[in-house]
Amino acid sequence: MLGGVGMMLAGAVVYGAAHVGHSGDLNSYDVDVSSWNSQNDFYQMDPNFFPNPGPYPTQPEEPRGAYKVAAGLAIAGVAYLIYSMAKTPKGKPQAPARSERRFTSTEYVEASGCGLVPAG
Repeated sequence: MLGGVGMMLAGAVVYGAAHVGHSGDLNSYDVDVSSWNSQNDFYQMDPNFFPNPGPYPTQPEEPRGAYKVAAGLAIAGVAYLIYSMAKTPKGKPQAPARSERRFTSTEYVEASGCGLVPAG
């Protein structure tokens, strides 16, 4: 069950990181467009004096690959969660099997010498 939640969390992290990166790219794109428009306005006023602003900035593409990975992780997490919920045993647990109990006892006896060293 934790594996499914972990996979879904990993998918959310991947999605969030991709979205934050794309938001930063869009912000940079907006700044580039504003700068281009400003430079183009000056260029239109006097093309002989002001430099050509160059090509219009291109909008950054969405990180579709990261979104696909995030969706795959989330789907795998949900599937694993459903699988673990469906396969978990339900009802009362089985009673443990009775086993024969064996007891041991420890007795101390008098002995002389050691088995490794001859008495003498």
